[in-house]
Formats: sequence, structure tokens, C-alpha cells
Amino acid sequence: MNCFEDILEPHLQRVSRSFSICIARLDAPLNEWVGLAYLLCRSLDTIEDSAFPQKNSRQRCFQLWDQMISVAPTRFELKAWRESLPTPMPSELTLLVADTERLLNLLHSGNSTEVRQILQWLTLSMSKGMQAFFCLGERLSLKNLTEVNQYCFFVAGLVGEALVRLFHLSYEDFPQSEEVLEQSYHFGLFLQKINLLKDQAIDQDEGRFFVFDREELANSLFVHSDQAFRFIESIPLAATSIRRFCACSLFLGVASLPQIWGGVDSRSVGKIPRAQTLALFEQIDLRLASPHELRALFEFLLGLWPIHRDQGKGRVRQESARGAAGENSNATQSFSRVNLREIYKSGPSHARSGGHGLGGLMPHNLTNLGV
Repeated sequence: MNCFEDILEPHLQRVSRSFSICIARLDAPLNEWVGLAYLLCRSLDTIEDSAFPQKNSRQRCFQLWDQMISVAPTRFELKAWRESLPTPMPSELTLLVADTERLLNLLHSGNSTEVRQILQWLTLSMSKGMQAFFCLGERLSLKNLTEVNQYCFFVAGLVGEALVRLFHLSYEDFPQSEEVLEQSYHFGLFLQKINLLKDQAIDQDEGRFFVFDREELANSLFVHSDQAFRFIESIPLAATSIRRFCACSLFLGVASLPQIWGGVDSRSVGKIPRAQTLALFEQIDLRLASPHELRALFEFLLGLWPIHRDQGKGRVRQESARGAAGENSNATQSFSRVNLREIYKSGPSHARSGGHGLGGLMPHNLTNLGV
């Protein structure tokens, strides 16, 4: 049995068509490791996204999930977790939840100790971050850019670090410096913020308010996109499938912004047609071995963005940005800088209500991410 093709890829295609194509472009066993990581995180998302009748019901569901990630569960424990989730849910998630046993078997028995520990660290850390935000109330509502950065860090920035650690297991020359880790956080935050903008209408319909100010959130994408591309530049040329996966993921996000920006009220914004996606990936493949040509394609896509960085006001305005990529790529200097080490040490509950926050979660000293 081919683990990726038989178990992981069918779920990936249902829950995220575009990202499944990116993951499939990784060599084995990285495609299996990253595919499993994504599906475990997506299963965790069902707890965050579901409408629980009571706050303690959600908390109990989180606790059951954490136990199953920490130690291989019994079938009774699996059944208890499934039954703790509200129904109905979308069909693709129903199928994913029903297949949790096989996913957890892959986690606990189908991989090396090193891979298992990375995936456990990722999912348990993400769960802890989600739970901290729900301590503020059952309705997720982010009030400012600091809280958005903080939330995105736990649900996506940590994914960037997990990718670096998995990449290093597969390719021992893959860099793990503090600079590369910081760039990987930007990689995750950029992709997550694109998703928040794309899904704003649907999230708000379901009682989740992640976008406090659409223009300010879009404004922060400039520094993330620049640093995320620097992350790709740090990947050795010999690590071809890793460069391809990261470039396809980032460039797809960059290419989707023109469709996202003008469609706040649409329920299908930002979805690039499959043929256009494959054409973009073909252009990436042609340039993958040439850092200069890959950078040129990246800046061309940035030039198509319908928003432009206004250095004077620190805001964005809707207009053609064709040809402005060179200016925007160095826009980090005028962003208000937030010390992530402090905001992630305190956590959202501390920031709003004096709680204990998330001290001790971060495995590394964090420097500024520039937003």
C-alpha cells in the first residue's frame, strides 16, 4: 500500500485541492510527513470551527484530542472524541474524522521517533494556542494586528518551523539557523493571512471574526511575502522538491490576492482555476534552478497585486501595483515592529485580561517579525 496515494492524498484533495497539489510535488517520504501533518492540523481545526453547545464541551474535545496525539488511543477513546464533535459537518470533514484512526496509527506507528515527535509538538502546540484564544470567549474575535499575528503564529507560524525540522530530517544540509526559522514563520503567516482574507465572509457567517481591518491585514502581507521568499532562497538548490513545494505554496498565495481583494462578500473568492494553477507551477519548474529567474517571477506576481504600499500613511490603497514590486520588497522599515517573544510569552489571555497566557510554549527565542 502506498501511504500517500491510498490514505493521505484522497483526504488532501477533498479538504484543500490546491495545497494537495503542492504536497504531491514533494519527494517521498516528505510528502507523507507533510501530508499527515496537514491532515492532523485540519482535524484539529474541526474543534475550533465547530459550534459547540457549551464552552466546556469544546474544552473537553480539545483535551481528548491532546490525549490521542500524546499516546496512541484505544478505539473507545477514538469513539469518545468523534462523539464529542457536534454534527452535522461538511462531508469532507466527516470523512476525515471517520478516518482518524488510520491517521493516528500513521502518527504513532508509521513513522520514525523523530518525525512523530515533530508532529506531536506541532499539533499539541497549535492546540494550546487555540485553547488560549477560546479562554477569552466562545466567539473568536481578534481586535488588532498583534492578536492576528499571535493567532496566525500558533496556527501557521509553528507549521513553518515544523517544516524546517522535517526538511532537515530529509535533507541534512537544510539550514536551521534562527534567521531561517524566522523566515519560516513569515512563510506560515503569509499563507494563513491569505486564507483569512479569502474566507472572511464564511468565517463571519459562522461567528469567527479574524479580520479586524481588511486593509491593515493586507498591508502586513508585504513584509511576510518578502521574508517568505527569502526563506525559499535559503533552501539549497540541490533540495529540488523542497524548493518546488515551498515556491508553489507561496506563489499560489501571491497569485490569489488579486481575486481575493475585491471579493469580501463572495463565498468563492480567491479560488484559482486548476488549469491556471498548473500553468503557474510549470513556470515555477522552469525557473526553480535559477534564483534570479525565480525572483523575477515572484516580483512579477507581486506587481499584479491590486493594493499598493503607501509609505507615507502606512496604509494600502486600491490601485494597480504593476511595477511596484521593487519598492514593496523593501517595505519592512516602516512597519510598526512587534516583539514576538513578548506577545507570545504573555499570550492573548494575558494581553486582554491579565491571565497566565502561553508562557513556556515557544522553543526558540523569537526576534521581531516586522509587523
